[in-house]
Amino acid sequence: MSTQIVETVVTYEDASSIRNVLVAVHDPAAARLIADLLHEAGHSPMVVAATHDAVLALAANPIDLVLIDAKSPLYTVLRACWPDVAVLVLAGDETAISPAALLDAVRDALPS
Repeated sequence: MSTQIVETVVTYEDASSIRNVLVAVHDPAAARLIADLLHEAGHSPMVVAATHDAVLALAANPIDLVLIDAKSPLYTVLRACWPDVAVLVLAGDETAISPAALLDAVRDALPS
């Protein structure tokens, strides 16, 4: 199964402002792969392993975009506590996403 981008929620005015990306996907290998791709593209990724860790990271760091699994309980917390943070929701096997597709989705998550 390939990964699909099922939803993007964005409120940024300046698309060039994205730098700090929180990667909160359940599969550690996929999270590391995604973080490596984002780093190579010039972003500053931070990987967290659990919803609790994501909440702590959001509270302590300026985060521009959050990548989460479709089934993550973090989505509800994000919308309630950080409604202005851009969110990219991934569904499927994150390790199957092509680097180009991931980076395109990150770019598409932000307004032009």
